[in-house]
Amino acid sequence: GDLKVAVVKLEQAMRLEPDNPVVLYYYGLTYEWLRNADKSREFFLKVYTQREKAGKYFARARSEERRVGKECR
Repeated sequence: GDLKVAVVKLEQAMRLEPDNPVVLYYYGLTYEWLRNADKSREFFLKVYTQREKAGKYFARARSEERRVGKECR
């Protein structure tokens, strides 16, 4: 239940700030918790490609994407 609420809240945030690295990162985590590795990886890659703009979320997203990517293989 709570994860589905999180997705709804993240969707709202995405409409306001579709390139916000914090929103994208937590979207990736939420999909990971929902066991949707492909969707999770998609959001982590979006953060990762932002590089400096992503700030501390750059390294976090890179780490998560690598871990989730291994699960996809």
